[in-house]
Amino acid sequence: MFGKHRLSARKKPTGRSAAGTKYVLADGRFANTSLWAEGQRRWVWLKGCVERADQADALERLVRGLDDVEAVINELVVKKR
Repeated sequence: MFGKHRLSARKKPTGRSAAGTKYVLADGRFANTSLWAEGQRRWVWLKGCVERADQADALERLVRGLDDVEAVINELVVKKR
């Protein structure tokens, strides 16, 4: 089973990704980012752009703490100004 979900407040996620998306959006630290997540079984790939490296690290830790997440592959890119 493979899923892809953009972490956006405009689209309502369904299924297992709904809880994770709500958790990330409610955090508030990632409002100025462009993120999406892809999942296969209990693995999550984080993709997109963040403004600072500490945002990428914090998001990885946040997703790792979710129930049913076995591994997180952080492919986030820090925007260059």
